[in-house]
Amino acid sequence: MNARLISLPIFLALAAGAPTAASACVGDCSGGNVVTVDEILTASSIALGERALAACPAADGGSDGRVTVDDILRAIENALIGCPNEPGIVSLVNRHSGKCLEIAGASDLPGANVEQGTCRSAPHQQWTFAAAGDDHFIVNEGSGLCLEVAGGSTRDLANIRQNVCDDVPHQRWQIVRRFNLYLISSKASARCLDVAGSSVADGGNVIQFECRGTNNQLWILPEEALRLAR
Repeated sequence: MNARLISLPIFLALAAGAPTAASACVGDCSGGNVVTVDEILTASSIALGERALAACPAADGGSDGRVTVDDILRAIENALIGCPNEPGIVSLVNRHSGKCLEIAGASDLPGANVEQGTCRSAPHQQWTFAAAGDDHFIVNEGSGLCLEVAGGSTRDLANIRQNVCDDVPHQRWQIVRRFNLYLISSKASARCLDVAGSSVADGGNVIQFECRGTNNQLWILPEEALRLAR
């Protein structure tokens, strides 16, 4: 991660949660760091006892010699959002559109807009969570800059952008679990990350809006990312 513009409090938070070893991409039978539909079917057949574990050792996410429902769910998650190159680096996929939170134009400049785009596991679509008490900073892997509400606004429709990381309320986010999905709420405004107009298009803008739990406010996020950030 590019840490050149991260303030000391956030750097310490990231360092405290930094993992020391990479974890396997559960379900990646071929070793290509991608999980395909065929590989999920292979994992399912192992779980049902129709094939031996040797057909896909990577399906055994618990390293206990078997493939469980949890392992298959992790494989499906990896197929949807991609396998992170390092533990704790993840994509954020919108439940409604199936597209990833990204920095527009892959910019590394402060003030660059945040939008959604087709998931490609590119650095500008990858994020690290750094815990700060009950809150999190969300840092873009490509730029090293932090997700924030523009101008510290507390109003609906305020834009979301990236900026130099600093310990300010409008760069702090609260992660609220809804079943296996998440709302991401600004500490400053108590409003949620929202794809404007429920867009399903590439370039759909990301704003904050009153938290309603609608699909355009729900995000697929590996729980591992939050666990590693603590």
